[in-house]
Amino acid sequence: MRGLKKISLEEAKSFLVEHYDIKQTSKGIMVTPKDSTKYPVSNTKELRLDFWSRGLKSPSIINLKSIIKDIASTEKIINEQIISYCKYKKIRQIDFEKAGYASKQTISNIWHGKQKPGCEFLERFISENKDLNARWLFTGIGEMIDKGDPASEAMVKFLSEQLEKVEKENKELNREIGALKAQIKK
Repeated sequence: MRGLKKISLEEAKSFLVEHYDIKQTSKGIMVTPKDSTKYPVSNTKELRLDFWSRGLKSPSIINLKSIIKDIASTEKIINEQIISYCKYKKIRQIDFEKAGYASKQTISNIWHGKQKPGCEFLERFISENKDLNARWLFTGIGEMIDKGDPASEAMVKFLSEQLEKVEKENKELNREIGALKAQIKK
């Protein structure tokens, strides 16, 4: 198709990660648009149409299937990336516990892929490890060590804002709880 922007396989993977939730299920790989107005994708031809509708030249069906399988297989990627970075930096599980990131059990669950790290954990982990590439941490795309990636800075800002919102909500809820307790005592 003429007039379409040619993109690399890495850019195609980024596009899919940005616009679709791709999960491995017992029935196979489920590809669901993040845009809730669209229906789940039933085949790679529909995905190619989405690329084309956005002015992008789609990878071949074979390459598209390969990218989708790669994304689906990295469902636990964030846990694996944390472990890889920690091995690189010689950070141990006990170091997280001592630093007050989370309980010993929670850290163990993250390490063994039984639980994803929470927003506060990730915000702190990223902000305390300035050389960590947040894009790599979340998607596996790019290099582990950040060399000034603006996406990393944006991710830290986003997570900080989310944490601030949660803290404000908690304060407001605690005020309401206090007011309700005071009413009950009357």
